[in-house]
Amino acid sequence: MAPTRSLTTQDFAGSWQVQWQVTTCVGSRQCPRFVGNTVSSSLRLLVTATNAVGVLTLAGRDRIDVTGTIGTDGTLTLGGSKPAASPLDGSGEVELTRFLVRRDLQKGLVGELAYSAHYTMAQNGETSLVEQSGVVLSASRDSTDTAGTASFSGHWVGYFVVRRCLAFGWATCVSEQLDRLYPFDLMLSQVGVNVNGTLDLGSPPGPLTVNGVAPSSMLTLNGSAMRSLPGLDPDLLRLTAWSTTRDDLGQLLGIFSYTREAHWVPPATQTGVWTQAVDVELVGVVSER
Repeated sequence: MAPTRSLTTQDFAGSWQVQWQVTTCVGSRQCPRFVGNTVSSSLRLLVTATNAVGVLTLAGRDRIDVTGTIGTDGTLTLGGSKPAASPLDGSGEVELTRFLVRRDLQKGLVGELAYSAHYTMAQNGETSLVEQSGVVLSASRDSTDTAGTASFSGHWVGYFVVRRCLAFGWATCVSEQLDRLYPFDLMLSQVGVNVNGTLDLGSPPGPLTVNGVAPSSMLTLNGSAMRSLPGLDPDLLRLTAWSTTRDDLGQLLGIFSYTREAHWVPPATQTGVWTQAVDVELVGVVSER
């Protein structure tokens, strides 16, 4: 008879793809269409003895910082919350109200999950609270190392929120709205401390061609993108500052700034260079390598 492999507390450590099924949903007229659905989420955990810390991604930008413990019966209990990134963050304030799982040799992880989302009127005009709960059906582990290698090579995805925008020439910032969240997509390759790749901020004239350095867990980038249009030559998007770090859970944290420059030429009736200077903060950016 083949020996049975034992499970230890360290078997929770790493990066997991979790499948769970919604069994209850209250607070939204959309709830009936969610009940019975199977949802894909991700979980990254660091484990020390019987203590765990990590990040749970429920869906989209609902990335919750979690902490918890592993009981003597082998059950992992997690809790945590995600504040709204801004007054206009449509995901609201999310709280993980229940997360109990145990290791299973065939299914990976099995257990229970529940969360609540609180909204202001600006974030959700329909409801102030939505609650969902369900059963964890299975989970597959991508890696036992949450952050991967020391390299920044890979595909970094998430969001950024506009903290400030100053316009010159324009009456107001026309491309970016204060407190709005926008998609962030960064592809990088790294050789030594040198990095290069592309940054897509979801609007013209991107994506930007970027390069920089990444000593240790810090990343510095510069780059630009441009295009020529009738009456606009060039339409330029340029990074002006970048200050980000990678944590032990494989998240990219920090701020950056960029400038949009519209260089008006005939036949445009406008003249000169109009600019928008934008300061942003990263929200829920993780590596999908």
